[in-house]
Amino acid sequence: METSPRLGLSYVLPQQAQKHVTVNESLRRLDALIQLSVRNRQETNAPADPAEGDAYIAAQGASGLWENGDGEIWVFQDASWRNFAPKPGWLVWVEDEQELIIWTGSAWIEQSGGGASGGPTQTLDRLGVNTTADANARLAVKTDTALFSHDDITPGSGDVRMTCNKAGDANTASIVFQNDFSGRAEIGLTQSDDFSLNMSPDGATFANALVVKKDTGDIGVGAASPMAKLDVAGDAAAHSYFSKVTARIDNDTVMDVATPQPAGLAIIFAVGSSGRGNNYPSMTHAGGVFFDTGGSRSAVKSFGHSNFNVTTSPLSGTTGTDGKTTVSAQAGKLSIENRSGGDYAYVVVFLG
Repeated sequence: METSPRLGLSYVLPQQAQKHVTVNESLRRLDALIQLSVRNRQETNAPADPAEGDAYIAAQGASGLWENGDGEIWVFQDASWRNFAPKPGWLVWVEDEQELIIWTGSAWIEQSGGGASGGPTQTLDRLGVNTTADANARLAVKTDTALFSHDDITPGSGDVRMTCNKAGDANTASIVFQNDFSGRAEIGLTQSDDFSLNMSPDGATFANALVVKKDTGDIGVGAASPMAKLDVAGDAAAHSYFSKVTARIDNDTVMDVATPQPAGLAIIFAVGSSGRGNNYPSMTHAGGVFFDTGGSRSAVKSFGHSNFNVTTSPLSGTTGTDGKTTVSAQAGKLSIENRSGGDYAYVVVFLG
């Protein structure tokens, strides 16, 4: 071997004449390649009036004196241009960009920012902070706290905004909260463009807890397709008089509404059936009931349509008469059974 394997430095051979020629050639290579910096990497041909020692990386489509030297390092030494083919891992400082770049074996990529102008960090394959990033989690951070603040250096606008961007309607853009790397809550746009909150006991099965429709802003609690500004599918609770609860009740099902006090007056009416698609009150499924949900349970119908019944018997979803709405006073709650033949949002207003 007559040259070094990494930088191609010529060795001095035994009994070699004019040893200084070999040594000087190696010194030239060292001067060109050690602590390497180039003026820029945009030129495709040699500059007209270079200074001794000027260095460049030839851009794609190199021609003239640099022909067929795309991506190579060109250094002006002893009044002529010399080129060096980079090897994987070589680092070069690009002066006009204030950027450190690295040769991957096929391309130059930005490695880190720096310099007086604070050059950018670009096209990193992955980044790990206090941990190791991988092909799936290209950015991985282990820290007790993280801070994202508005830009007061450039300065910026004073705002700060984080963006999660997905490819299409059926994809997901969300944030998952985990316990020991097992998901417990997910919030965001989950397989649709509606905003949702999903909960899980084990990280495998998720239940929809809340959804906000993108077109209307209607909120569903347990209701995937809310029919009102607030649509609750299941039991609901009111905690004061002069309060209103709206909840969706599917046909032949029961919903429980906790009463704010053991006794009082409740006005109940159905709105927005699935067949009508609006929020108009249904007069045929409306009425008022004086209730006692305390020690001595009672329910007295004060007014309402003939399709509106009251009772103190437990309701199962099919207990009352078909085609009617039945309200039952139970311990601490009113049970509302929908047997109207369609899905309704029921409004319950408690009066003192």
